[in-house]
Amino acid sequence: MSACPDRCGGRAEFQRTEDTGHTRWRCSRCQEVWWEPPPTLLDPPLPEPTPTPRARRTDPETSHEAAASIAPVKQRATQAAVLDLFQRLGPMHDYRMIDAYGLERDAHGWPPQTRSGLQTRRHELVSAGLLEDSGERVRLETGRRAIVWRVPA
Repeated sequence: MSACPDRCGGRAEFQRTEDTGHTRWRCSRCQEVWWEPPPTLLDPPLPEPTPTPRARRTDPETSHEAAASIAPVKQRATQAAVLDLFQRLGPMHDYRMIDAYGLERDAHGWPPQTRSGLQTRRHELVSAGLLEDSGERVRLETGRRAIVWRVPA
């Protein structure tokens, strides 16, 4: 068994072993997650799906039901579809992403996603470093400004 890298005194709990041979561990105390051996640049670049899709405690029960219905494999496919959209069409803001996904989905065989789901997948890709803020802002029809996201160079 592995020790927690934070040395918090928690117990390492086995999560799973991937086809690549990497084993995922989680600390029982601090919830830190790590891989043994650590992933390399040759491993798939998509972020790990969240262990449990999230809904806020204050969200209605339908949001909790929707979060519980998302399987990790489906989440990974939806992340890949959003990343593919940015790689094909280049930088865009969230509203453009939503419109473009709707227009391109059938042509590329991407899974259906809600507006909220698309924004969540974009956020996950930003958190994983697979998308970034371009520094550009555009003014929407509402008069508000929006961030233009891009695949890092």
